[in-house]
Amino acid sequence: MKSRYSRSPDTFFAEVSGSYFLLNILTAEYFILSEDTARLWLTIDKPYTSSQIISRLQAEYGHSRSQQNYTLLIKALDTLVNLHLLSIDYTVGI
Repeated sequence: MKSRYSRSPDTFFAEVSGSYFLLNILTAEYFILSEDTARLWLTIDKPYTSSQIISRLQAEYGHSRSQQNYTLLIKALDTLVNLHLLSIDYTVGI
């Protein structure tokens, strides 16, 4: 079973003077993102599996990124899910 990540509809993303922010509209919590996490967020413009997200990032960054960097990005996905900024659809492929 493959699951897909998608943005929560209750979020707002902004770039201000080279800094990246996500706002959870329901809770009024905001988060400052690293450049890599902001790229990750922008990559998820529609629901994708983690493999598809990595493939899209590899196409953008090239294959110069280390496996460790991609592992950190997958952890960032989990963090965004835990903060209710991304959701996971586990029913894909059933």
